[in-house]
Amino acid sequence: MKKSPGGSIVDTRAGRTPKILLLPFLLMFVASGTSTAYLPKGFEIYFTDPQQSCGDPNALDSKFMDFIRSARDSVNACFFEIRWVTRDCHPNPVETFCAISESVLVQIISDHQFAGTNDDYDTLSSCGIKIAYDNMGLCGGDATYSMHNKFCIVDGQKVWTGSTNNTYSGCWWNNNTSVVIDCPQLAQAYEKEFHEMWGTNLPNHTDARFHTCKLGTTPTPDTTNCNGIDLEYYFSPPSCIEDRIIEAIDNAQENLYFCVYVFTSDDIRNALINAHNRGVWVEGVMDTFCLQTSGCEYNTLVAAGVPVCYVAYDWGYMHHKFLVVDHNTIHDPRVLLGSNNWSYYGDTYHDENLIVVHDQNVVAEYYNEFRKIHGICAPLTGGATGTVILGDNVYIGINTTAAITVTDGDSLVNKSPGAADTTVVTVQSQNTDTVGELIPLVETGVNTGEFTGTVGFESSVIKGNGKVAITNAEKITVSYNDALDAAGRGVLITDEAIWYASPDSFPQVYVNELYPDPTTSGDASEFVEIYNPGPRTIDLSGWRLQDKPYYSADIWEFPEGTSIAPGSFLVVAKDGSNPPSDGFLEEFGFHADFEYYEVPEETTELDDSVAVNLIQITFTTSDNQIKLSDSSDGVYIFIGSYYTTGIVVDSLVYDSAPGTENSIGRCPDGGDSLQVFVTPTPGSSNCPWPINDLRAHLADSTIVLIWSPASGGGGADYYVVYRDTVHDFETQPEDSLGETSDTTYTDSTPSITGNMAINYYYTVRAMDAGGAKSAASNIVGEFDRAMTAGEGK
Repeated sequence: MKKSPGGSIVDTRAGRTPKILLLPFLLMFVASGTSTAYLPKGFEIYFTDPQQSCGDPNALDSKFMDFIRSARDSVNACFFEIRWVTRDCHPNPVETFCAISESVLVQIISDHQFAGTNDDYDTLSSCGIKIAYDNMGLCGGDATYSMHNKFCIVDGQKVWTGSTNNTYSGCWWNNNTSVVIDCPQLAQAYEKEFHEMWGTNLPNHTDARFHTCKLGTTPTPDTTNCNGIDLEYYFSPPSCIEDRIIEAIDNAQENLYFCVYVFTSDDIRNALINAHNRGVWVEGVMDTFCLQTSGCEYNTLVAAGVPVCYVAYDWGYMHHKFLVVDHNTIHDPRVLLGSNNWSYYGDTYHDENLIVVHDQNVVAEYYNEFRKIHGICAPLTGGATGTVILGDNVYIGINTTAAITVTDGDSLVNKSPGAADTTVVTVQSQNTDTVGELIPLVETGVNTGEFTGTVGFESSVIKGNGKVAITNAEKITVSYNDALDAAGRGVLITDEAIWYASPDSFPQVYVNELYPDPTTSGDASEFVEIYNPGPRTIDLSGWRLQDKPYYSADIWEFPEGTSIAPGSFLVVAKDGSNPPSDGFLEEFGFHADFEYYEVPEETTELDDSVAVNLIQITFTTSDNQIKLSDSSDGVYIFIGSYYTTGIVVDSLVYDSAPGTENSIGRCPDGGDSLQVFVTPTPGSSNCPWPINDLRAHLADSTIVLIWSPASGGGGADYYVVYRDTVHDFETQPEDSLGETSDTTYTDSTPSITGNMAINYYYTVRAMDAGGAKSAASNIVGEFDRAMTAGEGK
């Protein structure tokens, strides 16, 4: 098994104060902090620190301004884009270009697509600075290609080059690198390249050569030696930069590490896979922008077993374009860096440059940068934070819609400022419309990671119209592909909801208990209890309580995110006092889950753990509150639009007064039978809970029944014992043997002597003081007729 090279990795640039290494032949600067690496004389290396602020003296833009301020005679700058005007940061490179142009010849080449796009170019021209664009000269017809360089030459002596565009985003938001090399031989090669695109040494842009019209005036072979360090330099076209990259990969002996913004070259991909297969350790980092690009090699590399990952920034891009070869080995350590992405156009048509530095100390800096970036992207496995939300249990009629929300901080959307968000989700029903519809979403802001849209519903399948055909109570699945995981696969994130066309199909919840006539002042401790008997949690978001079954009622709505768990109770209490005194807390000793108020909530000394308020809907009667009558009233649970009749999920209506301090509710919980309870039980069962440990013992001529005390509800006041000769019988009045306040009962019915001739079965119900009874207990009995003593089965 191939293993990653060992050794600990230390980020040596933790601080921000640059240091000069006091060695006679060494000098080094790093924009984002300090390094202890020994760099060759005349070499300076800068890395951006994404989200760095304006005016930081260590920022890469500050270092570039220092670089051009050092000029005595000339500055020849060749930048794909120049853009600072939209950021109020002073001084900036444009202002510095203008300032030095008073005493130094400044000439600039840029890409034609940015001509006139911002005031920076007008500012430069007004300073008297000449600008050439790549749609000038002999190859003006190649306007579909780019002048993509990012280099600058000072006094024909020093070269600035790398991946950094001369923009605030290039210097502040993106991962980039630029290197300064003080080497006249290298500078002259870059001057020749500059002037071929400039159109001779004089401003004669009619002779300018860009792209495929370039003749290639740089010396051959494209190598030099700077202060004892071997360098290679290449310009495309016509130098075929891609071939140089492949040669470096093919010659690698031990390891390869790359950070590349866009990687679509099949040939470079194949070279990396071949290196991986012959035992070279290969690792790579890309930006998520590449994953949205046609032909991106990410998936193919992952499928071949090459460990690559991607960076997904909210604010910018991993814009590097470098390759480390044989770091920390004896096999010619080197780094390849420049302006070119690994693409066909970057090699064949765009104006690009590449340098190769053969020095371990320089290589170490780029290896450390690789490790820093890799440490950011490695944990991103995709899908960890992705969610899809479709309103669950919502009544949706034919030709209506439901909202969809996708929240995903590491999704692949909105990573290109010039690209429209194209996020889509697939929505399909379980049976009727299994192919599904693609539903486009729109981001709620800039780089928020939250996207919303709607899905429509219809009764028959019509493809491609954004509506899903579905029948009553059919499950809907919503899914989308999250950011790619470490294996290069799209992680499928899904959510499910159910559409209901009729009230009978709704998951049932019940108005289980009402407390209309408390003895406390006014109606301050009235409550409504909701019960969920089902096997799953029910989302109550947007469900409503009303005191009448139509819209001109007092209406209160459950807030978003409200749910009720299986077998659970939810209590809504009224605080009718002014100021609020929290009468429910005072009477029952705990807070209700929700409270509704005649006036807004005010914190009181009793209110140390405030319940959540229900949301009041404006379509209300004059009293603006649900007030339970002492004599007759009702409460309804609604779902659906509040300005229509909607769907009544359940109601509890009483026609006669339950009495002061009594509640009225269902017994058993969720059942059809209504009873009055002398002991209200908010948040718990109305009835005593069933006994589940009934035991029977046959002893001589009697059968002794034993059980534990019943709990729940208002507690058991007494128990009723039932007997039958049929197993699993349902209790009838005629089955009753009698009542007892104890938790034992002895059946001494005549004829139970000696060998039993008849099998008997028993069950018990608990009864509270108000007459509410529990469900029947477990059934015991079935004695062996040959036994004279023993336990029932």
